Amino acid sequence: MLDQISPASFFHPPYWINGVHFAFGVVLLSVAFADTPRLDRSFALLGAIFGSTLGVVGLLFGSIVADRLGVPQLADPSDHIAHLTVGLIALWAWLNRETRG
Repeated sequence: MLDQISPASFFHPPYWINGVHFAFGVVLLSVAFADTPRLDRSFALLGAIFGSTLGVVGLLFGSIVADRLGVPQLADPSDHIAHLTVGLIALWAWLNRETRG
C-alpha cells in the first residue's frame, strides 16, 4: 500500500498487518485516555519487550524465514528496524515512568 504512494517507500508489510496495527493503536489510545498509570506502565513494558524482540529476531532471521515460508516481505529489514525503534522508545518510556498509582 505504501509503495503505491511513493516509489521511494521501503515498507512492504503484508496487508493484514495494517488491521493488527490499527486495533493495537485503538487499544493503546483507550488506555492512554483512561488515566490508569499501572496499565500504562504495563503496556510500555510489553511494547518494549515485543517491539525489541520482533526487531532483533527479524533482523537476524527475517531472510531465512522469508525463504522457508515463501513470504518475501519478511526479508525487508525496514519493518524490523521500525519494530526495534518502537521497542526502544517504549523501553525509554518505561524506564522514565512516573511512579504514581
